[in-house]
Amino acid sequence: MSKDFTQPGISMASIGDQDEETYREVLTCPICLELLTDPKVTPCMHTICCGCLDKWINQKGQEKCPCPVCTIEFDPPTGGAKGLKGNYILNDMLDTLRRRLKKESDSTIRHCDICLNEDEKVKATSKCIDCDQYICKACTKSHIYTKVLKDHKVIQLTGDDRKDTNALLEMIPKRMKFCAFHPDEQLKFYCRSCNEVLCRDCCITTHSGHKCENLNENVKQDMKNIGSLIQISLQREENVNAVIQEMNDYKEKIERNASDMKTKITKDRQAQHDLIDKYYNGEEAKVERFKSEGLKKVDAHINTLQMQNGITVSTRHLLDTQQQYGHPAEIINMRKEIMKKTEEWSKPQELDFDSKFTLTYTHGTSVFLGLRFGQVASLKNIIKGNVKIERDVAPFKDEKMELQDLTVLDNGDIVTAHHKDGINILDPTTHEQKLHVDMNCGSVASAPDNHIAAVDGDSNTLKLLDSNGNIDTTMPSVDAYSTAISPEGTVVVFKDGKLSFINTKTKTKEEKVLSVKDDGIIPSIAVNSRNEIIIAYNNDNSVEGISQNGKNLFKYQGQDQEELNNPWGTCIDPFDNIIVASNGNKLVHLLNPKGKFLRLLVTTKEDQISNPTGVVVDKQGRLIVGKRGKLYYISYLESCVN
Repeated sequence: MSKDFTQPGISMASIGDQDEETYREVLTCPICLELLTDPKVTPCMHTICCGCLDKWINQKGQEKCPCPVCTIEFDPPTGGAKGLKGNYILNDMLDTLRRRLKKESDSTIRHCDICLNEDEKVKATSKCIDCDQYICKACTKSHIYTKVLKDHKVIQLTGDDRKDTNALLEMIPKRMKFCAFHPDEQLKFYCRSCNEVLCRDCCITTHSGHKCENLNENVKQDMKNIGSLIQISLQREENVNAVIQEMNDYKEKIERNASDMKTKITKDRQAQHDLIDKYYNGEEAKVERFKSEGLKKVDAHINTLQMQNGITVSTRHLLDTQQQYGHPAEIINMRKEIMKKTEEWSKPQELDFDSKFTLTYTHGTSVFLGLRFGQVASLKNIIKGNVKIERDVAPFKDEKMELQDLTVLDNGDIVTAHHKDGINILDPTTHEQKLHVDMNCGSVASAPDNHIAAVDGDSNTLKLLDSNGNIDTTMPSVDAYSTAISPEGTVVVFKDGKLSFINTKTKTKEEKVLSVKDDGIIPSIAVNSRNEIIIAYNNDNSVEGISQNGKNLFKYQGQDQEELNNPWGTCIDPFDNIIVASNGNKLVHLLNPKGKFLRLLVTTKEDQISNPTGVVVDKQGRLIVGKRGKLYYISYLESCVN
């Protein structure tokens, strides 16, 4: 009676019915990746070459050794891998399949193993499964008729490698196994007491009195267990394959989901780009509209002036003619008209352009929480009827910290100077401190490219700082106390009654030096669009305008009861109007470009800004007034209708 003793999961079907690579995978060592040699089985049922497994155990050098396939730990035997069970089933399969798996040619002749012992090469015609020997025709006859060998399974070789291999595989489960202690006796019994497979002689001798059972009967339950384990493995494989399929489906879902998200992002990005483009196109159109309307008004005013000039010139030509060629009687006859025209032309000409405007731009910002769009606005040179403080902020940690000067950079950042307490750079929206510069500074001005011109009070030198507060340049040798910057970027420095000029592009000092009045304390100077310098004289309680050539243009000391008292900060607005902080009497004066009083922007009765020290107009055309610990915002210019 024959039974199937194959390894679980390995069918003994024809090799032609199953992919050859499946056998190769089972019979290949997972370490050396060659066909197994002396295969040994780990407790977790993985088969590895004895030599490879021995090296693996020695490399780990631990009491517990991880399986090289599944990493489950096992206790290595004292003698190493040799002490583990051998996988005899795979060994038998290897002997049968080695020629096939090594791709040896079908034309290779197999010789009789028995005759080879006599140094004779005789072609083999059969193979004895039980002896594991190839035998020739003559030896086959002897094999069959020898009494002790008559039960051996002998397979005739056809010469067709595939057919012969299949026949050998089918006979593997039917081969006989012999006792190691009684080589002529087959293993036919199982000792339940010792859990050992025995031959007949062992049952009588060393296992006398033990409970011995027929091996084929006893193995039936093991075969059922193997079958059950195979079914479990099939179910496990099915479960894993189902999850793998689920994971592959999930991968596709992730891909689809990611693709969908990218499509949505692209769509949103384009929509928001379109929105941004639409918004800024609108702002550009607004600029064009303001420009076009402004130019039309300027052209109309020029036409009016040219027409006035034409009338004046034609009248003068008539007068020239009368003066040269007119008869006294005719001239006397025109006396009344001449007197009237003289009276008319003696009056101040109405040449002013009342429709001046300026464009302001509030920079947009990009922050983590979102975008704030930049915004164009237009301001007219018309003062609001009701000017009041819109808001005040206290951005400084020390509310008692003195503020000496302030300016606004091109990007809108506010820069404040506090003498020995240094320089602070503030965010124009949140008023949070972005940077602090440790410098004794009492005068600052906005330079091109968001740079800061700062007077170093310790060395009385002018330094150019970048937007991060780092010193970019120390300007050439010039003593400095107060500083301002012209629209072209020329730095103007005041010290000891002298005005010096420095080119910020070339970092060179100009030869021109203007000598002006010096009353000891000059806290602030400013420069308008015509490069005229406005100087606040603290001791003299006055503000004076100086031309590029050093000519005095005006002197302002106050209006009626509202005199200047300790003027400190001064600045120029977009229309060249002059703003002065009168520190001693808590006022802020607004003058026209020629130094004539227009009105008070801060009064003592309503506003109560005690001791204002700094003034600047921000990028939105708002006046910022600074004092100890605080900043105040005042909108005083009328806005144009968009």
